[in-house]
Amino acid sequence: MTGADIKAGKGKTLFGTSFAQYIKIDNDFRYYLKLGANSKLANRVFAGYGYAYGNSVNLPFVKQFLLVEVIVSGPSGRAR
Repeated sequence: MTGADIKAGKGKTLFGTSFAQYIKIDNDFRYYLKLGANSKLANRVFAGYGYAYGNSVNLPFVKQFLLVEVIVSGPSGRAR
């Protein structure tokens, strides 16, 4: 599997199928602020970095990060 360089036209395959090579790190930070007896303000930051190398030019679509994701919670406390 070594020696793959898709940019130079030297892609590799595994069982006849090209494969992705990448590294990805991520972290999740959460903070909850109690506003009253029955209410909280919840904050979440999800950050990460992905790097494609060798047999890949970019990360597979399902492994890419979203730029912004907003989830609004209703009075039931469930995300919609």
